Amino acid sequence: MKKIMILMLTVSTLAILTSCGNYKDIQEELLSYYNEEWIAVSEVNKKGTHKLLDVISERGEEDEEAIIVREEEIIPAEKEAMDRLKSLQLEYKQVKKLNELQIKIIELEIDSDIGSNDYIRGDIKNSELQEKWNELRDKRDEFDDYLEKLMKKYDLEYENGLLTTIK
Repeated sequence: MKKIMILMLTVSTLAILTSCGNYKDIQEELLSYYNEEWIAVSEVNKKGTHKLLDVISERGEEDEEAIIVREEEIIPAEKEAMDRLKSLQLEYKQVKKLNELQIKIIELEIDSDIGSNDYIRGDIKNSELQEKWNELRDKRDEFDDYLEKLMKKYDLEYENGLLTTIK
């Protein structure tokens, strides 16, 4: 009887220690993923977006230059970002899921950018383009909701644009 009790206590203790270790490890991988990978990818995408916004404000949304910026700068940057995220070797399912959501967002961004160009050229209707943008918005919302859930679970917060542990 004593042996069974000792065995049960040992197993319980190991389970608790393992789960605590995983908590800290997952927290660290989340911090690394967001602060090193996600932010870097976002910064690259912002550069092309800012240039596109400059073109749109100067020449209008349907100007040929907007098509060129999407085709030559934004879409290649999005593809590069997607390749970077796909190459990550992540250990924990929570961070893998976050990364998969971000990859899907980038795929939808590419599709939406191609759709915007197709719309300007008259190849698709406005309703088709709006459908693409709505799907992208929904996926971004899903990413944000999941990140928020992980931040609560792993005691993380934003500080100066980075994720940090709650002190």
